[in-house]
Amino acid sequence: MNPRDPLSVPTPREILFRGWTVLIKHPGLDVRLLKFPALSADPTGRCGLFCPLVLNACRVLTNNKAEYGADFLATDIQGHNRIRIDDTPLDVDCYYFLGPLELEANRNYPIVKSFCAFIFPSSLPDDWCVIADARQRPIPVLGRAPPASAMSYEVKTRDGRCVITHYCDSTQCAYLIPKAEGVWFASNSMSTFASDNSEVGVDDRGNGILLRADVQLCMDAHGFVFYPADAHSFIAYFLSHDYSDFPELFHRRPATIHPDVPVQFLYARFAYTSINLLLSNDLDAIEEPPRYKAVKARNDLEKAKRKAIQTQTALGAMHESGRNEDDGMSDGSGDLDTSEKADGADMPELPEVEDPPETQTACHVETPHMLRLKSEYIRKNPQVWQTSTTPADAMREDKEGYYATLLTT
Repeated sequence: MNPRDPLSVPTPREILFRGWTVLIKHPGLDVRLLKFPALSADPTGRCGLFCPLVLNACRVLTNNKAEYGADFLATDIQGHNRIRIDDTPLDVDCYYFLGPLELEANRNYPIVKSFCAFIFPSSLPDDWCVIADARQRPIPVLGRAPPASAMSYEVKTRDGRCVITHYCDSTQCAYLIPKAEGVWFASNSMSTFASDNSEVGVDDRGNGILLRADVQLCMDAHGFVFYPADAHSFIAYFLSHDYSDFPELFHRRPATIHPDVPVQFLYARFAYTSINLLLSNDLDAIEEPPRYKAVKARNDLEKAKRKAIQTQTALGAMHESGRNEDDGMSDGSGDLDTSEKADGADMPELPEVEDPPETQTACHVETPHMLRLKSEYIRKNPQVWQTSTTPADAMREDKEGYYATLLTT
């Protein structure tokens, strides 16, 4: 064979997708909740969805409000023609009910529209409990929390290859619970399941898996989830109808998830994807729980304090620099009015430090005074911040006055 001859085309597709989709609807307003592609690797060619997966996705959208085993799927809006939850592929549109039809609340229920409103359940669904019980939970490692870079290194060392495609090239650490959901992670005490101590948060190595770069992009676009295949393994299950080639690549393919990755983190990712696939905005939304709001408020306050410390440090450095320059001046320029000095060049915007050092720079004694001077000058001279397009009645936020108050209270 000539080495320049092209190779044969890849083997025929075994994942069948004829453009069929399955809709999951809300019986209260008869609106769509979820839309899944009807895929199949069945030699008979029958396309459909795994019924228990659909039921668990609906439970996520309602914050598991249904009593255990009381909820069901039905093909009619009245809820009479119930669907049997088994391995038979689901290939028809259906409605999700929380329980007995006698209660109106079982057909008119609010929906989780944002992941921050989702409350991690006290016990996992059956499919997930089986594999969680079979896996030995890793022993927490006590000590100082490693940085995110250490997490990436540990995940790459542990997994070695993409957990789905088994590629070594172009792989990177993918977060199961996204880094942006750190408040949710803390408010739901997810560190209880972590492999490291509670200070790590979302950067726990158990919250990461190694994926090929394009596969990670697909996961971040809510293309697929990991779902238990049996008591010991997971499969990648495709839930998006926006892709044509990826389903062939890894729909229902085994995923080599290391035992170090808690099942609870994989279920949290399943919930995160399900919520982000929600279609309707017409339904009442479940609000964020009080614990989430409290943790978020505390984090916002800590960020404001860190920013104030950074600002005061920069102001102190500028003040010291200004005094040193004034000491060396001999042309009388050092006699400028204090308010004019305070209104010098714009303050440099320092990058926010995600993990600031434990030792913090003390506040310079002149910093609050300088901030008040600058605040007063800007208030008396609005032309220093107004432009030709600024409305006449526009007001400027008094950031200087805010930081001056913060530093003296």
